[in-house]
Amino acid sequence: LGVSYFIAVSYPIGSYYIALSDEGFGYLENLLDSTKAGIDGVDTYFRTVTVMLSNYSDYVKNISPEYEAEIDSILRDVSAEYYDKYGLNVSITVQDFAVDLDRMINYTDWAAETFDSVADQIPLDWYDDVYDIYTSLVSHWSASCCCGATVALFMLTTFTLLPAFSFYNLQWKLRRPNGKERVAPKIMLQRQIAKLVGVQYSIIYFGFPLISTIVSIATLVLTSTEFWKLMKQLFSWNGGLGSMAFGTIVIYALQYLVFDPLLFEKLFSDGYWIRKPWEFNTSLFIMSMYGIFTGRIVIIMRLVVGILWMVVSLFRIDVCILPPMYANKDPGYMCFLSTLNFFHRYQNPGFIVGVNGMRSGVHNVSEVCIADTPVALAASTRLRARNRWQLSYTLLKNPSLIHERGARVIKKIEEESNNGAKLDMATVSMLELAEVAIRTN
Repeated sequence: LGVSYFIAVSYPIGSYYIALSDEGFGYLENLLDSTKAGIDGVDTYFRTVTVMLSNYSDYVKNISPEYEAEIDSILRDVSAEYYDKYGLNVSITVQDFAVDLDRMINYTDWAAETFDSVADQIPLDWYDDVYDIYTSLVSHWSASCCCGATVALFMLTTFTLLPAFSFYNLQWKLRRPNGKERVAPKIMLQRQIAKLVGVQYSIIYFGFPLISTIVSIATLVLTSTEFWKLMKQLFSWNGGLGSMAFGTIVIYALQYLVFDPLLFEKLFSDGYWIRKPWEFNTSLFIMSMYGIFTGRIVIIMRLVVGILWMVVSLFRIDVCILPPMYANKDPGYMCFLSTLNFFHRYQNPGFIVGVNGMRSGVHNVSEVCIADTPVALAASTRLRARNRWQLSYTLLKNPSLIHERGARVIKKIEEESNNGAKLDMATVSMLELAEVAIRTN
């Protein structure tokens, strides 16, 4: 709970300081300036190398004939030494060396022209638009974070502190299947409080930054003229390449923000893939094909996100606050395992082993995880009927119990006869049956 409050308060303050401070703007400005300088620097480097090689080639071509023979002998010795030591072939005459220099000059000219053709397609005036868009984005982002912090504090107080106070100060009663009520044990109260805190912690830690970012981007898209100007330039850049890049970003955004949460909410949160191996294998095959079509960057990003999610999930308060024996029986623990399953099922090499382990251990999980399904209810009814039948058979047919009951009946009849009581026909028949039972056993 303290961590949740700390995140809710410190996140907007930290984002405001980092994004709107001089350090944040200075970093972006330095990055943009460095990019411009880097483009100019690479072009200058190619031009400098070309001029240097041209001057060197002119010098080699103008060597006087009396020195050329001496230089050729030196080059032959160097060529033989390099070939013996490193297996490299170098020029053995001045003329060959001049030809190599001309070839290098042609290569540097081609590299400079290629870089210029690529650099010319990058409009440098974009940087000013990007800077303006960044300024507008972080302004909206900080405002939405401040509003979100207020909402988060209200949610933490309303949905965590008040239920925790009522759980600890009121007798929380549970209704048994037979209709009777009983007071919940303390460990169940602690588990419910842990779930509440865990849910709020998840909302603050994962949902709060995501919602703030979505609201900020939506506000920017609807209000910023620089954004639409940049999008127009992007779509027309390099013959439709910008449109392709924008479409790829939209596809990834839909996948992460729509399809993944929808599938997780409907299928993964109750351990569906762990209990249904056939559906899991089919989905794994489909997503493998999906990874092939979308490229390697999706696999890499899934791996990074999956590892980060696993590290964060291992420290989730609603799992780690519970003892292991209770966490293994809790539906939230199945949700936790399904979450790891969901974020690792695309690319994790050890994922199949983990799923098989969870499948083998799912039978040891408490029936509370699937107690509301018809199959579980029928199995529970059969188990109770079998237990009642075994108990009844044991009580009626157990030899030691039969002997004990017969001896008790005989002792009771003997005490009644010693006290002068008259034995009726039912008592005599019971005495005979008891003696027969004792002799039989």
